[in-house]
Amino acid sequence: MKINLKTEKAWITFLWNDFEKVWHAVLDNETGEHLDFNESTINHCKTNFNFQFGISPTSQMILGNASIDNF
Repeated sequence: MKINLKTEKAWITFLWNDFEKVWHAVLDNETGEHLDFNESTINHCKTNFNFQFGISPTSQMILGNASIDNF
């Protein structure tokens, strides 16, 4: 996946999978589109994943920083 540094897309990292080292793009379930980092996307992650993840916008993902830890 190509990273666009001009937009703040959402990225997720999991506690059980090299937390803050391995990141996955947060994608829309239906369209496969990479979602923007916003409250709606954060709620999407809380609904669809367990409570052992961190989520960040692109700028923080590149630094290896989970902006929101959901433990």
